[in-house]
Amino acid sequence: MHPVIVEIAMTMSSITVIGNANRLHRNPI
Repeated sequence: MHPVIVEIAMTMSSITVIGNANRLHRNPI
């Protein structure tokens, strides 16, 4: 894999994790 693709994949993963955490924090069950 190209390093650029790895960087993008890691960035997308981080954004997804942070987005999920924010959603859970905003909408506690």
